[in-house]
Amino acid sequence: MSQHDRIIAYMKNRGGITVLEAAKELNIFYLPRRISDLEARGIKIKRTDRKIITSSGKLLTIKVYSLQPKAEEMNPLANGLLPKPELLTKEKQMKLFS
Repeated sequence: MSQHDRIIAYMKNRGGITVLEAAKELNIFYLPRRISDLEARGIKIKRTDRKIITSSGKLLTIKVYSLQPKAEEMNPLANGLLPKPELLTKEKQMKLFS
């Protein structure tokens, strides 16, 4: 399994990955470059800042990389979370959307 494949699998299973996690758990020591490689392949990556406190008490901000959900996954109609409005009576539509 390639480094890219391991990173994708880790993000899918854990929700995100940091540079420290990549180094400790996957033996990948330059995560930002691998993330750039994935983006060059068309994979959408979301970057989020996470604040942590070190053992010496300093506040640090680290980057968390995660897979960005596809547009259809974010659409409640597309993923089945809401019924399609045309399947509802006017009365049910009023109750659901009011």
